[in-house]
Amino acid sequence: STGKLYGLRNSWWYDHRRDFEKSTRAAARHLRDLYAQFGNWELALAAYNSGSGKVSRQIKSKKSKDFWKLKLPRETKNYVPLFMAATIIAKQPEKYGFYPVYEAPLEYDSVTTSKCISFNNISAETGIAVADLEFLNPELRRGVTPPDYKEYKLRIPKGSESGFLTAYENIPSEKTTNWATHKIRNGETVSTIARKYGVSIASIVQANNLGRRKQIYAGKTLMIPIPPGNTYVERPSSSSAKVKNVVEKSSNGKYLVREGDTLWDIAVAHGVSVSRLKAANRLSSNKIYAGRWLVIPESGQIPASTTAGYSKYRVRRGDNLWKIANKFNTTIAALKRANGLVSNEIYPGMSLMVPGYSSSDTRYNDDQSASSEPGNAYSEYVIKRGDSLWKIAQKHNVDIKNLAQWNNITSSSKLYPGDKLKIYSR
Repeated sequence: STGKLYGLRNSWWYDHRRDFEKSTRAAARHLRDLYAQFGNWELALAAYNSGSGKVSRQIKSKKSKDFWKLKLPRETKNYVPLFMAATIIAKQPEKYGFYPVYEAPLEYDSVTTSKCISFNNISAETGIAVADLEFLNPELRRGVTPPDYKEYKLRIPKGSESGFLTAYENIPSEKTTNWATHKIRNGETVSTIARKYGVSIASIVQANNLGRRKQIYAGKTLMIPIPPGNTYVERPSSSSAKVKNVVEKSSNGKYLVREGDTLWDIAVAHGVSVSRLKAANRLSSNKIYAGRWLVIPESGQIPASTTAGYSKYRVRRGDNLWKIANKFNTTIAALKRANGLVSNEIYPGMSLMVPGYSSSDTRYNDDQSASSEPGNAYSEYVIKRGDSLWKIAQKHNVDIKNLAQWNNITSSSKLYPGDKLKIYSR
């Protein structure tokens, strides 16, 4: 809500709060306004952390504008002195025993695009790494320039502007999500509408900026993002048993999971056992996600296409489809087809079938290194609180780019205490 006051927009395609320029300028304006409101930086910082309303109420209650006399949340009471300490240390770090190695300022070129183009297609035509585009444009949520911008400023690595402009006409426009409009009727909820169109609740919430409470009103219109090639069948509105509400599988023997479905419902509706349904889809648990296609076995045989030439991969924190596809030398489209995914959303702990390699193929075994790595001998480093990729690379005398590549992350990936990194010996 505060971001919106300062012009930060949020949609299915982008989130300006993640744009390091827009969000920094908005934060600076917000701090300026808070200082103008309260008249000193202690209160301005407190309001930045906990909200101006809370600080104003405490000033009125305590009849004082002395920050140290106000009764504020523990986090805010710590935030202000920590901010002061960081500022004092930053001005004279050596005096306090800190010897920082400063990074060079981030440099990049900006180009204006007038069509919806994907990072993958940009990379294919210009040679710019997809990871670099992700790093420089963190506000783009779908890996494409937004179609609702007539002119969008895209950041690209410094020195690549001329090459981009030369290749621009050859970069194909992306076939984006198909959009349907839905007029809300009395009694409808986001959940029932998502079920009707075979999409996730989250996709409707994001596309229409509905917020946490997901409030909708009869007579209003919603935009429904439907992935290309997806069709929907409206479920019966009767109050009969859930099993009767499961629509028939499509002609290609697959079923689109809807919000509220369980494996038992789907298995009973199609006359198969839960164990066979799980085996046909390589499921290790009974958890399923709305928006996923499930293979429905016709007889006692599991389709060969679900087992032969595939390897199994468990999604980790920080993974996305692009990273996994890049790791296994396949494409996002192939991953989505193999797993019946109709969106790019994946979850930590989720099992994915990776096409093109059998489970015995050791080239991508988690316990071995890829051919591009310097050797098979490696050590594991457990990430600690306060670690950064740069610190770990410096500590082990390795290049940060190699460290990121060995662990299938980018140099800007967030690190989580307790996770492990592979560090190869030279």
